[in-house]
Amino acid sequence: MASTLYLIDGHYQIYRGFFGMRPLTNSQGMQVQAAYALTDLLFRLRRDFPIDHWAIALDSPEPTFRHHRFPQYKATREEMPEELKQQLPSIDRIIEGFRIPVLRAPGFEADDLIATAAVLADRAGFDVRILSRDKDLEQVLSDRVQFLDERNGDTYGPPELATKKGIRPDQVIQYQALVGDTSDNVPGVKGVGPKGAVKVLSIIEDIEQLLEDPVPEGIPPATLKKVRACAEEMILSRWLVELRHDAPLGVEIEQLVAADPDIDSLEQVFLDLGFRRFQKQLADEQRPEAGSGSQGSLFGTPDEPTSRRAPIEGARYHLVVDPDELDSLLDRCQKAGTFAFDTETTGLDPIGVRAVGFSIAIEPGEAWYVPLESPAGELPLSRDQILSKLKPLLEDEGIGKIGQNMKYDAQVMRSSGIDIRGISGDPMIEAYLINPLRGSYKLDDLVGERFGHRMIPISEIIGPRGEEITMAQIEPEKISDYAAEDADYTLRLHRELRAEAEEMGLLRVLDEIELPLVEVLVAMEREGITLDKSRLEEQEEEVARSIISLAEEIHDDAGEEFNIASPKQLQHILFDVKGLPARHKTKTGFSVSADVLEELAVEHPDEVLPGLLLEHRSLSKLLGTYLQALPKHIHPDTGRIHTDFRQTVAATGRLASTRPNLQNIPIRSEEGRRIRKAFVPNRASSCFLSADYSQIELRLLAHLSGDNLLVETLRAGEDIHSTVAARIYDKAPQDVTREERGAAKAVNFGLIYGMGAFGLARDLGISVAAAKEFIEAFFGQFPRVREWIEETKQGARETGEVRTIFGRRRPVPEIRSRLARERAQGERFAVNSVVQGSAADVIKLAMVRIHRILRDKIDAPRMILQIHDELLFEVDSDRVEEEERWICQQMEEVIELDVPMKVSVSSGKDWFDASK
Repeated sequence: MASTLYLIDGHYQIYRGFFGMRPLTNSQGMQVQAAYALTDLLFRLRRDFPIDHWAIALDSPEPTFRHHRFPQYKATREEMPEELKQQLPSIDRIIEGFRIPVLRAPGFEADDLIATAAVLADRAGFDVRILSRDKDLEQVLSDRVQFLDERNGDTYGPPELATKKGIRPDQVIQYQALVGDTSDNVPGVKGVGPKGAVKVLSIIEDIEQLLEDPVPEGIPPATLKKVRACAEEMILSRWLVELRHDAPLGVEIEQLVAADPDIDSLEQVFLDLGFRRFQKQLADEQRPEAGSGSQGSLFGTPDEPTSRRAPIEGARYHLVVDPDELDSLLDRCQKAGTFAFDTETTGLDPIGVRAVGFSIAIEPGEAWYVPLESPAGELPLSRDQILSKLKPLLEDEGIGKIGQNMKYDAQVMRSSGIDIRGISGDPMIEAYLINPLRGSYKLDDLVGERFGHRMIPISEIIGPRGEEITMAQIEPEKISDYAAEDADYTLRLHRELRAEAEEMGLLRVLDEIELPLVEVLVAMEREGITLDKSRLEEQEEEVARSIISLAEEIHDDAGEEFNIASPKQLQHILFDVKGLPARHKTKTGFSVSADVLEELAVEHPDEVLPGLLLEHRSLSKLLGTYLQALPKHIHPDTGRIHTDFRQTVAATGRLASTRPNLQNIPIRSEEGRRIRKAFVPNRASSCFLSADYSQIELRLLAHLSGDNLLVETLRAGEDIHSTVAARIYDKAPQDVTREERGAAKAVNFGLIYGMGAFGLARDLGISVAAAKEFIEAFFGQFPRVREWIEETKQGARETGEVRTIFGRRRPVPEIRSRLARERAQGERFAVNSVVQGSAADVIKLAMVRIHRILRDKIDAPRMILQIHDELLFEVDSDRVEEEERWICQQMEEVIELDVPMKVSVSSGKDWFDASK
């Protein structure tokens, strides 16, 4: 079997890590995401592939031979960000620590070195796998030379290139010469795109044939004209994109051997960078756990490659079908006091799926799978018998249950008549609290990062995407290891993440807010909300007629018919036909965004077209996003909409709502608010009760800043916006106009969201200078607010994070950026995250406390929705006043601040009336 040479495009991988991850900073405030991503890549390569030969190609700082002939080569590229430059010395240390052979030569690009190594290795009988997706490298692809996606093992060679672009590797140079490359400032032929290039190359072998007569038959005349007009650029482009096969590697291919890494060097660089995960991986590999079976070293020799799922070999996973074994397992759970729990189901919809079985882990390394059914026939115990034994254990609040995305499993068990109580751990939530900026909290990703272990893919059990079968069609013996592994690693993850959360001071928000909230969300999602389709259909017809009418007005005003949804045609109408000023250049012309249309409407009040377009867009979005889409979310089994409340999305801690997003029903326009009329109670005898925190963020700002005047104003129960306006305009509160109050309100809330003078000027339609004066006047009246804002920003600069009142953490890496724009964004995040995050914590805690009262109450109100600062309940129409009293009390007393919390309550037979 041929040896394989793995060639890593260092430039590609470093940039991919830097821009592909959210900013990641260490304790010194230095961004480290590029170094982190490269380290992760190298660990995974050594773990998942039998590496015996490898190398990493890096660019040199000197100009290349291409620059000498064409100085504009790559001139359009932005300079490397300073935050990435700072990581290069650490990246060099990581590469040295892994002892990877480095290919680098003055005057040559990394691509030339990779191409040279690939061609030489191919000739020497090696298979070659290139870790890059640089299109220039497509020219060296062959049966033995292929791109590799290390995440899933997929390769990309000539067949994939033909499918994607319709060309062969030997045509790549000619293809690139025609289409050019804007990222490298390779000119190509103006006006010839990918389709035109493929057409040409299906007829000719060499682009110089296009410059000769007679021209081969079939070449479109328009293409020929473009080519001959840009003949010099085309020939230059071909020279620029052709990779060298004779670059000086300075080493023989056979010498690119994978050596054992320098453990001491890696330990030191990981310590310096704060890479605790990689420090642990090194330590674990130096001190293998007892009983790990045949698990090999991560840095084992090529003759003894590591299994992709090595830890499973040392684990003890059991299939439980015997009644006595089940009793023994449940008894062990009872005595242990806590265990990990996971379900296997027939699908992903928590309302409509059926549990096929469940898995349990009590200590790391051992887990059990208990099937509830089998396609082969009867099990010793029926589903009902097994669930009746399980129910007391899951509903015992004194026994802790740990689950990855436990909300889903709790929903599934609720379908079987079991309410899971005592949720004490969820790695998804724990990982989110530790780092709310990371992109994925999936079990597979977390396990891969923490333990260097690749979980059994679901596709091995139910089949590849598009050909899946359900778990109900699979024998328990085939499910067992997969299910048990989930429970085992859920427990392992929980123990590590909880310890880290404790170290970071996050247990209060974890144990008092987020974990108890899971049970609340299960109940809310399960209850759902009824949608009156007839009301929505009526509004849909009216809005559709309005859109048609608006389109006619738009065409009449423009003097011609055009596609209103086409930016290009809209640019023509606005800037050519109407002669309005064009601004904000984009890749496809001048912007016609909503912001631009709003500016045009304000600056040119005699022109009705921008306003008509804005209204047309607003109604079109209303129609497509809500009126036509919402009925599709009605569940066939319940006739209700069951939104999915997600805890691990917003970095501030706010809940998010998806499938569908019921937190985003428009409220600013009349037509948007009217959508709420279609949401009605689930029971005819009920009505909706809306309880909304009044100015919660301003009250939190007063408490956090300790500004005496702001605190006293809110304590006195005065209208804060009128009071602020009165002080700024130096007049009595009763003399404040509606416009003045609106301006004060914009300042009050704008400061929380980090709005500056430009934003305020846009919102109020005033000059920037006037907006600055307004902001200064506000701070003149409330000086401690400004001091607190500056203290918060400074604290974020020093620690790289901010905390809410309850200790929720929000990293703010942007605030340490060398780019002024990113720093300003970080400052806004810092202030907003403390206030908005604290508000999110308050309402979540209120939900937990209210739910604990509701679940033990007969004929209790039902919590239906949370819309940021508002809770929507369904209550008996005859008991509205009685229910609103205690609900208000619970919400107002959930936290003691320097200013009182206030809740405004209203009710109605639909959501619209209840929210007035």
